[in-house]
Amino acid sequence: EDLSDWLTEGSEHIGKKVRRYVFDARGQKIDAVHGSITMWLPTEIADYLSEETGEPAPLWKVAYDDEGFGTEDLEEYEVKEAAALLEEELTDKIKERIAKRQAKAAEAKRRQEERER
Repeated sequence: EDLSDWLTEGSEHIGKKVRRYVFDARGQKIDAVHGSITMWLPTEIADYLSEETGEPAPLWKVAYDDEGFGTEDLEEYEVKEAAALLEEELTDKIKERIAKRQAKAAEAKRRQEERER
């Protein structure tokens, strides 16, 4: 992915922490991922039409803390919604999924560090 046009300053959302949910096929929340807004594309650069309004719109890139989820491009309303989701209490089931994922990532990192020694 070419990120050369993406900007790392000039937006109030850069650095903002966010949460997005993962849903199953029935639309039930089954997981949550956290990340930060790292870059943005202003409207005049983005060449993007909003899925909500059909009008030209800027985009913000969220980098998820769990590398397995990578990055995602969000519209401004999605950034605001994702930031607001941080206030929601997570269910125990989702907390357990996050803890398992973090433990698995920590173990993989530990193994990688051992191989590099």
